[in-house]
Amino acid sequence: MTSWSPILDGSLAAEAHAVIAEIATCARRAAVSDPTLATGASAEALLFAYLFTAYGRESDRASAAHFLELAFARAAAARL
Repeated sequence: MTSWSPILDGSLAAEAHAVIAEIATCARRAAVSDPTLATGASAEALLFAYLFTAYGRESDRASAAHFLELAFARAAAARL
């Protein structure tokens, strides 16, 4: 088992967390039209699932669930 340690601390860590928060804010507002992992709702779901794992915020868990449900709905509606 390996141990993890952050590569940033102090003001650089704070700046990185602020950028992550801004990305999450923009992602929540994104108009997602496809279910794919490359550019769609699955990618957003993965982002928020990771953020929930990292920060434990309920809002990230809820966003992950929302985008996952959206990905399923879009995939079900897609013509194959």
